[in-house]
Amino acid sequence: MLLKKNKNNLLLLFSFFQISFSQSYLPSLQINFDELNLSSTFIPEVIASSNVQLILLDKQNHLLARMVDDSLHLVGGFGSSKYSLFDPVDIIADQLDIFVLDQSTGRITRLDSRLNFIQFFDFTLDESRYPTVFSIDSRRNIYFYSPDEDIIYKTQSLTSKFDKFVDLNLNPSTANCLKDISIDQKDQIGIIFNCNNELFIYNRAGRLQRKFKIKIKNPLKAFSINNKWSIINTEGQIQFFDSSVINLEISENAIIDLYMDQNQLYVLTKTEIFIFDTYSFSR
Repeated sequence: MLLKKNKNNLLLLFSFFQISFSQSYLPSLQINFDELNLSSTFIPEVIASSNVQLILLDKQNHLLARMVDDSLHLVGGFGSSKYSLFDPVDIIADQLDIFVLDQSTGRITRLDSRLNFIQFFDFTLDESRYPTVFSIDSRRNIYFYSPDEDIIYKTQSLTSKFDKFVDLNLNPSTANCLKDISIDQKDQIGIIFNCNNELFIYNRAGRLQRKFKIKIKNPLKAFSINNKWSIINTEGQIQFFDSSVINLEISENAIIDLYMDQNQLYVLTKTEIFIFDTYSFSR
């Protein structure tokens, strides 16, 4: 019994040293908001990228921006018209378009890369749904989470038609604690559950493939980096599937949001955007 207890203590100690003395990586580029002459009425809280073009969302002021050279092109404002944002909570992008998720209306707005309106997708139908996070796969199917129902839905490519993808009510250990949804290059779906600090990996049919225990504190996002599932927390630590950990040098800034696009990792803080080339990360 004593031997088993000592063994467990050694494992915990090893994990501590592994995280504390992990390798650190510098960004390839830093963008300071002071240099962009940001308006005091624009406070970026969510970041995305489309073809290496930065997209920023200010949820409080209902504004969406794309970065053009060293300035921002803004659209939005409070409202329900095609260029207004009522209750924006998340954004995603692919190689063609940008998508904005509105929680209160249960609607997704589709815009082109220049933020021109294309169409709405309405997912309320006969029931009220208040989605909080979403993601998109290579076939342009959109996955969104309805916390009131504790269900993840999957759309039929760029339409308002959708079906249940995963009913989380069937797994009591993950009830109402979904943090993030991410999709890798093979269209595997990674879901962070912060109540039990785990990452669940599902295939495109909605079947659970494996689970991944999260050891770092305050997990924020999951991504596939160099073909390995990874968790990134608010302090800039990255834990890979094999439990190895690296650190991002972000000047002790707390991370607000993250986005992966073409092996570039975009890190949003209150004062700066850090861009990391993930090819340089340990493989």
